[in-house]
Amino acid sequence: MAESKSLRMELSEFSIMQTLGIGSFGRVRLAQHRETKIYYALKILKKSEVVRLKQVDHIMSENDILAKIDHPFMVNMRGLTQNDRYLYLVLEYVQGGELFTYLRS
Repeated sequence: MAESKSLRMELSEFSIMQTLGIGSFGRVRLAQHRETKIYYALKILKKSEVVRLKQVDHIMSENDILAKIDHPFMVNMRGLTQNDRYLYLVLEYVQGGELFTYLRS
């Protein structure tokens, strides 16, 4: 795998829009980078829920893997930031919904 790239971003760089999906300890919102106008999927994880559900190691692994990969067949992470309550993962936005929804049907 490649070296981790610099991914630190500021939440103020984005206009946060509608909710795209809701999960166990967070949600995914559509976000647009204010300067470039590029759309992203902003995964917002509530830290207290991650801890309560004992998913800290899982989220740290997800973050580490996403930071190291860059592949045309994967949704790549473009940035991350956090505050006292939330962890924010900036992911490529792919229209069409969740793959899991298609797999179920």
